[in-house]
Amino acid sequence: DKIYLRDGLLGADQTEKQQFVSAAEEVASGAMWRRLKGLRDGGHLLGASYRSKYAAAGDQPVMSSDRVDHLVYPIVEMREVDNLQLVRLANPWSKLEGDKGPAAPEWSGPWAAASGEWAASPNVAAQLGGKPPADGSFWMPFDSLVRTFNKVHICRLPVVTHTERRVAGEWAKATAGGMLSSWPGSQWRTNPQYRITVGQKTTALLSLSQVSDSAQFWRNSAQLFEHSSPLLSLAQPDAQMDANEGKDEYQHAIGFFVLDGGAPTAAPRKKLSLQGREGELAAASRLACTRQVCREVELLPNVAYYVLPCTVDPHVYMSHILTVASPAPATVEPVPPGAWTETPLRGAWSIAAGTAGGCP
Repeated sequence: DKIYLRDGLLGADQTEKQQFVSAAEEVASGAMWRRLKGLRDGGHLLGASYRSKYAAAGDQPVMSSDRVDHLVYPIVEMREVDNLQLVRLANPWSKLEGDKGPAAPEWSGPWAAASGEWAASPNVAAQLGGKPPADGSFWMPFDSLVRTFNKVHICRLPVVTHTERRVAGEWAKATAGGMLSSWPGSQWRTNPQYRITVGQKTTALLSLSQVSDSAQFWRNSAQLFEHSSPLLSLAQPDAQMDANEGKDEYQHAIGFFVLDGGAPTAAPRKKLSLQGREGELAAASRLACTRQVCREVELLPNVAYYVLPCTVDPHVYMSHILTVASPAPATVEPVPPGAWTETPLRGAWSIAAGTAGGCP
């Protein structure tokens, strides 16, 4: 997964990279600190990077240069000490070009190895080990991190106390409806849907992966199975698995929407409309040209959640993998397509014909 520390970034298809998170608002409110610290404390791997193409007006990335535009600095630790939010990062890039190359830049601001904070704030320094780290890592304030870097990579690691459910599906001729939309003629309801129910309140991670059309292993793997992991995700196989692709990249943006279907019925029925109760759209992932998208979602008992995996554009045919992982057991059921047909009817409101009557 990844979190961008700048807003308004667009992908190659002009889709916004981070539609449902405002980085500026989360940084200002403290939500970004809590989000990243929760992931780090949960044992997941984080790494901060700076990409010049994501630079925003006023950026002052002290550690940026043409030589480190692609380097990722692992986030080793996040601590709050005396109302200071501090982050320790590792610098594995001690040499960029072997033994004769220059060292990768390191933070030189507050709480850097040579900064005066270590002597001026002995109480904080004592809680950070008393002196600057000697293991190739360095400390920096969190507000400096969000100015210096503009992207955080996340590798979520399995936890044996979590249960994972995974199901393989496909966007085919009759099921490639494109993204959720209220536009007339939208075919989103034809997409595959999956119902999720839980017996107790839990936070699950949903992940969606896309699979290239020639990857027959995934196309034929429709079975449901369990194993230990902390994730809920939707994914596709690596682009390099597809021998028919000329480039190792993903051509189509994928994502998913989580719909609140109310009290569970005996058998899942496909969601065909979003008219009804407030809050019917419970959550959504980002829409991106990537192998996998994921989103943490709080699930409540006695509620049927319907996951709608989709491509942004309709009529894109390929397979996908949906993964749901949570501390509490979750039931994941593919929703039968049902015998639904659509018949568009064209009409008009006309004063002359007496058919422009307004609302009751």
